[in-house]
Amino acid sequence: MSLSLTVLERRTTGLAACLMLEYLGKRLLLDCGYDDSQAPAQPFSSFPIPASTLHSVILSHGHLGHCGLLPILVRQGFHGKVYCTRKTREIAIANMQEAALMQDEDARYWKEKMPQNVTEPAYSEAEVLQCKSFFVPCKSHDQVQVGEDVTLRFFRAGHGMGSSFVQISLGKGPQLKKVLYIGDVGSEENDLYLKSVTEVQYDCVFLPAHKDIHEGVCDIRAELAQIINRTCETGGNILIPVFSMDHRNAVLKLIQNLSATHQIPSLFVFIDSPTAGIHSKSLLQNVRRPKKTLALTLIETVDDSKTLNWDEGTVIIIAGSSKGDQGRMQFHLKRNLTRPESAVVLLGEYSHGTIWDQLLCGNRKITILGEEIEANAQIHRLADRAMHLHAAEVVKWLGHLKPAPKRIYVTHGEDKVKTDFQQLLQQHIPCDVRVPTEDQLCD
Repeated sequence: MSLSLTVLERRTTGLAACLMLEYLGKRLLLDCGYDDSQAPAQPFSSFPIPASTLHSVILSHGHLGHCGLLPILVRQGFHGKVYCTRKTREIAIANMQEAALMQDEDARYWKEKMPQNVTEPAYSEAEVLQCKSFFVPCKSHDQVQVGEDVTLRFFRAGHGMGSSFVQISLGKGPQLKKVLYIGDVGSEENDLYLKSVTEVQYDCVFLPAHKDIHEGVCDIRAELAQIINRTCETGGNILIPVFSMDHRNAVLKLIQNLSATHQIPSLFVFIDSPTAGIHSKSLLQNVRRPKKTLALTLIETVDDSKTLNWDEGTVIIIAGSSKGDQGRMQFHLKRNLTRPESAVVLLGEYSHGTIWDQLLCGNRKITILGEEIEANAQIHRLADRAMHLHAAEVVKWLGHLKPAPKRIYVTHGEDKVKTDFQQLLQQHIPCDVRVPTEDQLCD
């Protein structure tokens, strides 16, 4: 029987990483991501397929771009199970909970300013918490039975806490098909080279698009230390927007390490998020002896957030944000972006046209909360190379798959990056490499 693939990413505005596999009458969803870069102007509405027809959801990791639409999937009739690692479950719930509260705060703000143009939140905190009962936490490397004809194995992806790539076995006997699904993969602490991964005949390998990085590998710690010290000398504030709980924890640990080793002075660090109190235990567990070197303060309420308007001395504000124009960081930007002595530190990839992309492109006039702001602050971008494999590293790894997979599908990422990556793979890997744009038979 045939295996079919449907790429759902971008089929509807707001739909990020999302694939559907159909085999032996079952429909499996690989990730269920939310692209919030255009929210709230163009909110997500509905899935392009009936949610009730899906048997299971398999999550690679807990970032919103891979899990963030689960509450809507459940609302629209999904009644199956969500399979992922235990840590991914924790991160996914935390990130979706923060997104729901952030959207609610944003809607409340605009109801006071422009009630006729308010966009309602995509989902509520209650809908996020309802999703908890759908999760089936799985151990890495264990065989997980999903119905009679589907078996999963999760392997460490090294992209963040709990992140995994998934080996999927479909059917039995002569009809058995092997699929390898990678949502995102990092360059450190991954299981890519395990024999149980490489010595398998895969019918299909699903990969995200990877860029070929030509710049030298930077020392993110040294760069951040320089930025903080320079900003302390000028008396500005340091703003760091974050898009996930594990992202926030990683930034906080980095700052703590720099302070503990006296590479930066002791500073006030504010974690500004509607879920700061909820996840304070996790935050503090990830920071050793915070009171020794950092004055760490968790800001949970909007009223407390509004008081963070430091004009003298330097503080670090780590605030939740969407990849579009939502979140508390917008308010801190509005207060600090005009100040040439302040700094904005951006980590990761940003969608075209967002305020983050505009800042990185050097735009001097930025619209924030409906007001045009002069961008005078210092804008810095730090690339954590450990979070994503370089394209050349992916090529090297694919060369270790013996035998080579029958087909490779590049399924996630910007269109041009996917095409460029496809061409690179075709030059080096002896198999069929495709960028699917519509329903595909994978035989």
